[in-house]
Amino acid sequence: MDYRNYIAVDRIKLLETTDKENCLDELIQLFPEDCSGSKTELKKAIMYRESLMSTGIGLGIAIPHVRTQDIEKLSIAIGVQKAGIADYESIDDEPVKLVFMIIANKIQHKEHIKILSSLM
Repeated sequence: MDYRNYIAVDRIKLLETTDKENCLDELIQLFPEDCSGSKTELKKAIMYRESLMSTGIGLGIAIPHVRTQDIEKLSIAIGVQKAGIADYESIDDEPVKLVFMIIANKIQHKEHIKILSSLM
């Protein structure tokens, strides 16, 4: 899968904070308004998804993702936290060090699933 259409260099970041909510917020802030809609609504959607089940898939990786009508195009942000995010509630209970945040429009189901499955 070619990720170049979805990732921009300015959406890759060394995360400054080490708690889950603030790390997710750091990544949300990387998305420009023209692709993410309201950042407040995006944060609500991401946090709601996390409340259903943690997106920490183990081995230090998390893939928070959301599909909503407010998003213009599928985009990915990547965060690295060398110290780890201990409160991520990952499936293996290990701190998360690499976060891939995927945002997509509700009608981009096929693309969303392809990217999600290829990252896993």
